Amino acid sequence: MSLLQVPPQGGQRQRRLARARLTIETRESWTMQRTIDLPITVTATDRAGMERGLDEAVAVARARALHEGRQGILVTRHDYNAFTVDLSDAVPFGLTREHQDW
Repeated sequence: MSLLQVPPQGGQRQRRLARARLTIETRESWTMQRTIDLPITVTATDRAGMERGLDEAVAVARARALHEGRQGILVTRHDYNAFTVDLSDAVPFGLTREHQDW
């Protein structure tokens, strides 16, 4: 995951604001919107892109879950091509669950 580059001028306030901005990564057939914190939004244009985007998003969430050690991963489908990946207290640590929300 790439972090935003912040120009040296502007002080701490601008640096904190820059960290909260979104980065959008576009690959051949999917787009992933990331913030420094979860959730991660994945929008795909085809099945292969959906699988690649979700695999990468779940890997990011898994690393975060292992670091925190208390939540599982929830993958929510909002539309035929739109998903979010997040950590959830409703999912036991070590598990990944899918939820349909459309």
